[in-house]
Amino acid sequence: MTTPATPARVEGTLDPLVLLIAVHDYMEAAMIGPHPDAPGHSHNVPGKWDADGTTCEWCTTWNRVRKCVEQNDTAHRQDRSASGGPVR
Repeated sequence: MTTPATPARVEGTLDPLVLLIAVHDYMEAAMIGPHPDAPGHSHNVPGKWDADGTTCEWCTTWNRVRKCVEQNDTAHRQDRSASGGPVR
């Protein structure tokens, strides 16, 4: 389980990326095990409504959030590795 990020302040406002990461970490920590759908959703086919097979927009949005957080994490690991700093 990941520790939720602490929102950082940038020029008197919350950094939107840090806020997004904090929400992501909180929601993912509440889910049990790996889950392909968004929090609160459980489709027979991931990301598709059971009734008609149309795309679930909440699951699509949440998976975009997951990808954004993952890309940010990867970038930070690469930055720390290149600078000789600790990689978490």
